[in-house]
Amino acid sequence: MPRQVGGRRKGLAHLTGGMVLAVATAALLADGATRTLSDNYCPGQSTTVAIAIDAPAGVLAVGLEDAPPGGWVTVTGISDGGSYDSLNHKVKWGPFFAGSIPTGVSYQVLTPSTAMGVECFAGSISFDGLNEPVAGDACMASYPDMPADLDGDCDVDHEDYAAFEACLAGPGNPFPPEGCSSGAFTDADLDADGDVDFHDFRLFQSMFGS
Repeated sequence: MPRQVGGRRKGLAHLTGGMVLAVATAALLADGATRTLSDNYCPGQSTTVAIAIDAPAGVLAVGLEDAPPGGWVTVTGISDGGSYDSLNHKVKWGPFFAGSIPTGVSYQVLTPSTAMGVECFAGSISFDGLNEPVAGDACMASYPDMPADLDGDCDVDHEDYAAFEACLAGPGNPFPPEGCSSGAFTDADLDADGDVDFHDFRLFQSMFGS
């Protein structure tokens, strides 16, 4: 019987130690890194990635890495002494030590002109050697197609209107006016009826500001 009691006590102590470790691990993982992205990206333009860091109390060292989508390889503006590992296609920071751990980092990445659809990021943060994935926003979608976006910058603004106005030749005129190329004329023909007139203008007006 004493052996059994001792065995139970030893087992209870072992179980209690495991529970303490599990609770400590859960508490540590309650903090972490959170990525913030725009809802959409524009092919051929840069987008900013921001990652907030919430380090648990008592942590001595923090390391962080983030991988942009495949093919998004032009990385600039890396904050807080980070660097781009072109071999592994990751942006890396740290180690940061207690007293100098930033509350957040950021970088810019150029989206390829051929990018389309949904693209996703993946990263991890290390607190004293314990790794966990970066939380928050993970994916971005390309902007929806906007026919009136004549300069291809994923919005419809005054620059697009200037391009449209240069091609406004009137109803029944299939020829681009001076100062409007044939390609720009085709793009400005929003209703695809072979001319650029006020029917196209009404379509353009409905998309302006989007």
